[in-house]
Amino acid sequence: MEKLVPTLDDAFKVAQVTWRYANYTVPSYVNMVSGPSKTGDIEKVTTYGAHGPKEFHVIFLDDGRTRLAADPVLRQALYCLRCGGCLYECPVFGLTAGFFGDKYFAGIGAVWAREITGNHEKASSMAYTCLTCGRCRVRCPMKIDVPEMILALRKSIAEPE
Repeated sequence: MEKLVPTLDDAFKVAQVTWRYANYTVPSYVNMVSGPSKTGDIEKVTTYGAHGPKEFHVIFLDDGRTRLAADPVLRQALYCLRCGGCLYECPVFGLTAGFFGDKYFAGIGAVWAREITGNHEKASSMAYTCLTCGRCRVRCPMKIDVPEMILALRKSIAEPE
């Protein structure tokens, strides 16, 4: 759901964009998984499962992402590359020495805490700690408007449906 790409070439492009914007050489979380094992013999016959699994199964966990995609403002969180560039710019993240977040840090982490992990208490504290200064938006390669998302999140916290 997040960075699923069809080819190895596309995977390298995503990795390059991610590490370039995060200002470090190689992202540490790249995980590549391919299909079932296959091999070819001298007669050009492809054999599956000769040196590994014959089948390959993938389970996608939605975990609220479809619901998040339906929200016109908060859906921007799904565009995040997880490059970490916003963390370099966030004054709160710098002052809290990396404790401004849940599973994801800074302002965008408030959206993830509320919508994906369901941690409403953590999301509330993060949403009201964010300064909405917009430095993260300027730094973001995807131009995600985190201040707009934080304001929408604060409104939904203050005025529950």
